[in-house]
Amino acid sequence: MKNSVRLSVALAFGLGATLPPFAFAQQAAAPEQVLEKVEITGSIIKRIEAEGALPVQVITRAQIDKLGVTSANELIQQLPAMQGFTAESTSVNGGGGGVTTASIHDLGAAYTLVLLNGQRVAAAGTGTSVNLETLPLSAIERVEVLTDGASAVYGSDAIAGVVNFITKKNTTDGSFNVEYDRPIHKGGSGGTFSLSKGFGDLERDGWNIVATIAHDEQTEINALDRSFSRTGRIKYTDTNGQVYSLSQSSINSVPANLSLIYGTDPANPTSSKTFSFYKAVNGSCPAPAFSSGSQCRFDYPAYVEDVSPSRRSSAYVDGHFKINDKLSAFADLVFSQYDMIPRYAPPAQPLTIYLNPAYATAIGANPISTPAYTGTVVPALTTTLASLGINPAQVSEADIYLRVFDAGGRTDDYRTTTEHMAFGLDGNAGGFDYKATWVHSYTSYEDILRGGYVDNNKFNDLIATGAFNPLTSAAGSGSALASAILYNRFDWQRTFLDTLSLQGSHDLFSLPGGASVVGVGAEYDHVRQTDDPSQLAQGAWAGNPGYTDSVIGGGSGYRPYVATRNNYGVFAELELPIVKMLDVTASLRYDGYDKVKNSYSIDSNGNPAGAAEQGISSNKATGKVSFRLQPVKEVLVRGSYGTGFRAPRVFDVANPLSFAGNTAGTYVCPFPTTDPLSRGCTPNNPAGQQFDVVAGGNASSGSQALKPETSKQYTAGVRIEPISSLSVGADFWDVKIKNKIEAGGIPEATAFANPNTYRSLFNVIIDPISGGPVLALTESPLNLTEAQYQGVDYDINFKMQTGMGRITADFTATHLMKSQYQIPGLSGWQTSMSQYGPDQNVAFRNVGRLAVSIDREGWKHTVVANYKTGYLDQGGFEVPSYTLWDWQSVYHATKSLDVTAGIKNVFDTRPPVSFVIAGGGNQVGYDGRYTDPTLRSWYVRIRYSF
Repeated sequence: MKNSVRLSVALAFGLGATLPPFAFAQQAAAPEQVLEKVEITGSIIKRIEAEGALPVQVITRAQIDKLGVTSANELIQQLPAMQGFTAESTSVNGGGGGVTTASIHDLGAAYTLVLLNGQRVAAAGTGTSVNLETLPLSAIERVEVLTDGASAVYGSDAIAGVVNFITKKNTTDGSFNVEYDRPIHKGGSGGTFSLSKGFGDLERDGWNIVATIAHDEQTEINALDRSFSRTGRIKYTDTNGQVYSLSQSSINSVPANLSLIYGTDPANPTSSKTFSFYKAVNGSCPAPAFSSGSQCRFDYPAYVEDVSPSRRSSAYVDGHFKINDKLSAFADLVFSQYDMIPRYAPPAQPLTIYLNPAYATAIGANPISTPAYTGTVVPALTTTLASLGINPAQVSEADIYLRVFDAGGRTDDYRTTTEHMAFGLDGNAGGFDYKATWVHSYTSYEDILRGGYVDNNKFNDLIATGAFNPLTSAAGSGSALASAILYNRFDWQRTFLDTLSLQGSHDLFSLPGGASVVGVGAEYDHVRQTDDPSQLAQGAWAGNPGYTDSVIGGGSGYRPYVATRNNYGVFAELELPIVKMLDVTASLRYDGYDKVKNSYSIDSNGNPAGAAEQGISSNKATGKVSFRLQPVKEVLVRGSYGTGFRAPRVFDVANPLSFAGNTAGTYVCPFPTTDPLSRGCTPNNPAGQQFDVVAGGNASSGSQALKPETSKQYTAGVRIEPISSLSVGADFWDVKIKNKIEAGGIPEATAFANPNTYRSLFNVIIDPISGGPVLALTESPLNLTEAQYQGVDYDINFKMQTGMGRITADFTATHLMKSQYQIPGLSGWQTSMSQYGPDQNVAFRNVGRLAVSIDREGWKHTVVANYKTGYLDQGGFEVPSYTLWDWQSVYHATKSLDVTAGIKNVFDTRPPVSFVIAGGGNQVGYDGRYTDPTLRSWYVRIRYSF
């Protein structure tokens, strides 16, 4: 009954379109229609769907099928209301780690709560966001997207809204689906199949079980396969004839560039020189390197992927069991494993091949000497390179900037495994509709090295023995590297979530508009997160006795931790039908968060400190009031005002300080040569350099401890149906956030611009990769800023019966009015609206989708247009608007067999040129977060129902 009601009242088509509430009222008025009370996303009160006044966008199974999408990620990230999410391209050396997320209204993934059948799912790795790639789309019956803050109902993480995936249930239908996708250009083909079947009739047999299995795979698209991404050296001429140039290459090349630090007193060097040893001796750079001044540079963007290969397997079982007329039991079981296997350029790391004993003593390091230096550099400095005027006896340090080309592209297998179980009772007793649920959800995240990365100790042994000379070995001459290439698990993160909840609703007293209803509930959550990095990932770092090895081309200095936290919530909701035309609903919730208990804490020097309580406990009350006014059946007005909050994630508190790589920018040494911290800088280097970063959580329990973020938000909406075939709706929304947590604390640019103010954040460490001393900046989360987001969601839906068949046209869009935030060290509000902003993201002012369908005599044809407005690129030029057109035709061959053919990107539209070099993945030439490099592709789908 529940599903039939939903289908009977849903709009014929329109991704993200919401049925006008007054249309529900018209359905409810029909005497032959009996409507069942069901759960609505954003409320704890069971109600007839017509009664809801929240801006909930419903995407039905039929609408999902029309899009040709094969994953929950593809579906959600195509919604116009979604901006600020983590895209697939970010996993290509951009920090995505195989995780893709949902983000409503550009607030970010941490502010959008993702649910499965109304229940929380364990976050990916040690984060707070659910990896959309692990949700079984083939088992999904519909998706409900609440585009309004819902902390007063769900607690933390719901400031922006909620995405609720609702699975198939209470059906005996079966279906088999198979699909094949193929671009017309090289690479990127994929395929999927799924099998779903229901057993048992709940009313007749007292039980029903629905089971679904699915598998899909995607092949890669290499940067070299597309003209717009095959090089980092780009020239672009805009419509006004202005020429823009970008040369995005790397000093880490093959053979290696050489940096010499020297002075009359080797213990206190004053000069440096960086150049290509190979070019200085031979006069040119060998392929694939190219010449740039005295250096040989490497065009690394040519060696990345635009689309990474992936595979996904999932199984889902839903069971409902009728105990008696007033009580039933249910169980949801989900298993999903998703592997994304991105590859990017061969490893590139600076390595120290010589440390003068006197200099090593001065900086507290061990002396280093290798044949590459003593047998190659020293003789050349007195012969072929004598014109440099560098006395080998005065050299303090020699570093190389090497591209270990023959190791191949660095390849990670980012594997996310989800095991999710939910058990509960659903019933009615004493006039209460109630639901009791226990959820156990587990997510495992593994980073498995699949080649390209090199064992540091083994590689150094090759250099130490002279088996590999990084200064003279060109590409193709490094077969000795095979023994040093890594194939093993690098890191393993896990999140365990256990939730107990009880909620119920009951009629109270009568009002002119009907019976008032109260809903109450309580919830207990226990979160346990662990990080178990390999010894290679931990490396030669404080507190790791005997761990001498690390990875060339990857991170180092990781630290294990095991942390837990409990939180408790109680909540209530009151629905008041004041009069027939006016409903008012009020919600209130109170949450308490314990301190984080870390059984493997790390002190400020990086040494194990045993079990400890970290951070602070916090309590927060949130509330919300909403109304629904329908003065006439053709017009509905609705609105809400509420408060919200987001608690610091466990990782933000408990993550131990560890080596986190290099700064994103290049900086001149911020301290004078007389300052002890200057020994971590390259002397006499006006061009600047990248420095190290030490990052971790904020375990403080004092004034600098992390506090919950807070928010205030409101909405105001209207829906109008002037005639039965036309519906128009719009919802204005505004969200303000205070005490916003900056994960990296003080931005690096601010710290380097004000070194005396932030001196406590700087230290000199021995780099775990190069072995030399490097100035390091400490980054840890702080409550620093505020943010505000504002805009309008709107849709227009039209349907008409014509001689050509039934025509439906649906337009859904989001118009951003504000997307602004503060950044410490920068005055005033910052924005990414229609431009590449300081946060390295773009907020599109307008995102829209138009879908037109014609349904006639066994055929259904659909055309869809997806639109984004243009913006100002990081390179300083205007990126034009971006529109993709898709087409699909479905042939209902028989009652049981449907055959679908479609084309994505019908006009083979290329992504606009972009000079973005930070914020996304390693791709250059276009921005993969906002565009599709696949270009035109076609697909065929066969569905057999039984």
